[in-house]
Amino acid sequence: MGNKNSKGFTLIEMLIVLMIIGWSAGMVAIRYYDAADKQRPIITLANMQNISTALDILRRDCHTYPTTDQGLGLLLEDDVISPVKHWDGPYIHGSRLPADPWGNAFIYLTAIPKESFELWSIGPNEKDDNKLDDDIVF
Repeated sequence: MGNKNSKGFTLIEMLIVLMIIGWSAGMVAIRYYDAADKQRPIITLANMQNISTALDILRRDCHTYPTTDQGLGLLLEDDVISPVKHWDGPYIHGSRLPADPWGNAFIYLTAIPKESFELWSIGPNEKDDNKLDDDIVF
């Protein structure tokens, strides 16, 4: 049997401390991921605002928005098949278009006669719900 005056921790005490540390770390992680999920729609709207601004600058230069067929790709490079007059891009920095926080491409449609556009994200369920359900519309 051991000395009653010994200094140190027992195995049970160490396990209890490790359980408390693990539980605390788990709670912090849960709060972090919850906060990140709540920010995704805000990030999506900010990305759509940036794309919208780039589209407006392109329209100022070219006097029209890209067609639905040209799509948002016209913000990065001129249409190879049918070059756009006065195109002076790229209008977005980088080599590719931003995606929504769920990794999906934004959906872009041009209204006829190309005086306005529709832009939306299919949202976290990753299904095009025709701008309903959890789709985020700009």
